[in-house]
Amino acid sequence: MKKIYFILSFVCFTSIVNAQTPKEFQLNFETNSYGISKENELLLDNEIIPLKKQFYKSCKIEITGYTDNTGTLEFNKILSENRAKSITDYFVKKGFSKKNIISNGNSFKNPIADNTTEEGKLKNRRVNVRILLNFNEVLTITKFREKPTVYNFNNQKEKSFTYKSGTKITVPENSFIDKNGKDVGGEIQIKYIEFRKPIDFILSGIPMNIDDHGRKCFFNSGGMFKITAFKNGEEVFLKKDKNIQVDFNLVGNIPNLNFYCLDTISNNWKQLTTITNNNGLRLNGMLTCGYLEEDEAKCPLNFCQALHYINKVGMEYAKREISLFSQANFTDPSNFQKIQQTIQNNKVKIASNANRLKIIAKKMDNNKISYQLIAIEEKGTDILFEIKELNNPNPLTETYLKAKWKCSNKNFNKSILSKNWSICLIEKSKKEDYLITLKDSISNNYITNVSIETKKRIRKRKREAYVSDLLLTMNKNSIEVTKNDSICKNLQSQKFNLEKNNRILNNYRLGKDNDKINQSIKDSIECFIQYSRAIMPSNEVIMDNDKWLNYFDANRELMLNRYTNIPQTSDIKKCLELELAAEKERLKYMEMQRQAQLNDEKTIDLIQSFKINSLGIYNCDQIQRLQNPVEIIAEYVDEKGKKILPNFIYLMDEKVNGIIRYDSNRTDYNPSRFAYDSSSKNSLLVFDEDGESYLFSAKKFKKLENIKSEKQLFVVEKINNRKQLENEF
Repeated sequence: MKKIYFILSFVCFTSIVNAQTPKEFQLNFETNSYGISKENELLLDNEIIPLKKQFYKSCKIEITGYTDNTGTLEFNKILSENRAKSITDYFVKKGFSKKNIISNGNSFKNPIADNTTEEGKLKNRRVNVRILLNFNEVLTITKFREKPTVYNFNNQKEKSFTYKSGTKITVPENSFIDKNGKDVGGEIQIKYIEFRKPIDFILSGIPMNIDDHGRKCFFNSGGMFKITAFKNGEEVFLKKDKNIQVDFNLVGNIPNLNFYCLDTISNNWKQLTTITNNNGLRLNGMLTCGYLEEDEAKCPLNFCQALHYINKVGMEYAKREISLFSQANFTDPSNFQKIQQTIQNNKVKIASNANRLKIIAKKMDNNKISYQLIAIEEKGTDILFEIKELNNPNPLTETYLKAKWKCSNKNFNKSILSKNWSICLIEKSKKEDYLITLKDSISNNYITNVSIETKKRIRKRKREAYVSDLLLTMNKNSIEVTKNDSICKNLQSQKFNLEKNNRILNNYRLGKDNDKINQSIKDSIECFIQYSRAIMPSNEVIMDNDKWLNYFDANRELMLNRYTNIPQTSDIKKCLELELAAEKERLKYMEMQRQAQLNDEKTIDLIQSFKINSLGIYNCDQIQRLQNPVEIIAEYVDEKGKKILPNFIYLMDEKVNGIIRYDSNRTDYNPSRFAYDSSSKNSLLVFDEDGESYLFSAKKFKKLENIKSEKQLFVVEKINNRKQLENEF
């Protein structure tokens, strides 16, 4: 097929990397009031609590007060400033830094509603809060970064310069405009830097993960670069008809390598073009920020990719309450009434789930008993402790309070004594031994091989009944909380799925008013049918699309089983074997390249030429997933034994030129529960909420793996200089 090259009209913004999109909300006030109402306190807490799980100390907060137009300008100026101050004080009270807060009052300027009505005045009596999280500002590790190389040149002439890696950048004449779109003449300053190995990615703070068809994956990098331009300290931009040529020196010849640009507003990578195929062979010629082929197939996945795709999508379609036939034919006016009714039904279910969530949450709130472990004494290698209940309206009787628990020091982490636990479950593990599980909102802790010491006057024949009653009494509240929490999570999942259905249906309702959405939905279902024909029985293969969609709707349970069981089929197993074989070939080729470099032999030319039509951050990367994932439950302490609560961690895998990030706000994997490749050499970087960084070396990690236990304690070393990182990576 004939290839077409084009300039992709994609803008890579050069705002702060790893900064989130600003979060904005507003609070309303009574006339002449600047006190914080209970409703406003609740609203503020709902916004603040999630932030406390992130780098809230680095938040930049803008707080602006407003009034309605009742009274003089001077009076309202003071009132608006007081409103802003009251909200500022609340943030400071909650632990936010005052130096990071900008507070001002704008009187009755900039109204958002009509001041001639009471409803409009209420809307104008407000405080606007705008929050910007900038994680990089708080990370102490960023002081070890390398600075970009600066090149000065006259914008009226074409200019080329060569970076220390061998990359050559060519800038055409008269290429730049200012933020107002006016031509910029005279001397221009280009700042250019490359990120070529894990230490560069770590210090850059640039994300090295990507969502690939709903799966969280990470990058194996062939190299990354950032290019920006300035005139007298002010940022300037490339003209639409100008392209900078980058002859980039790749890190290695990596198969399935793509070219990406980072949209730093959404903090997501956008794929621009393909660099190498499955065998690592690069495309010839200049790649111009995008690559298309004539007559490109609507459904481009190969057989193995299609099986992975329909496995995921087929289960989702089978579980949806929406008719698949209706989804494919929603522009037919006869379907609109059905769709409208389904939307209404979804809204009723969402409201019902939301109400049940409130009831269960209230029930859990009223049952907030907590537990403390109190050490009594140490007997040789054993420690004796008791369990104390707090805030229980029906406390344990004196008989049960006399029970003491004993375990060896090696099974007891003394840091659990310093906190309260929301769950305390005691289970029999052996004839005379027990397992104690302690949980709070952050972590789980387990004490194994625990024995119980009862009062001497409890006879041996009565002891079993006593212990049984004790466990029943002590576990009762924890079991109830766990049960309610499970119900809550299930309802939350249902509510999420219903809301997703609602969004889908609302798109359908748009009908011919949104041709782009309509066509996208139709195409995705058409591709789903096309890919599915490979696994259909003969009686379904002969059906046309509409007939098969109706058959799908009438046999949801059959379809759910079919698509769920795809991973068990011989076809998918063959695909996995091929993928594994391809990975082995890749590793073999990489090893040959490494040996060639060690022997000072001539390697293949790694220069890849691009033409970019916007400044920003670009990446040459292969999408990767862990090859032999092993889950691990983790706790962290520093070298003095002080507990560390990570905000996020970086995992470095020797097989990959990249980093894997696990955040505390993720629901699948996080710093307390993560996965790693057991067949590879791994290192770990840990970052706490103050931005301090800690290292767990590959040497320590290897020793830890030999323990063969799911739960591990990571004793990490604080990073004080760049050399610690360079020695490790």
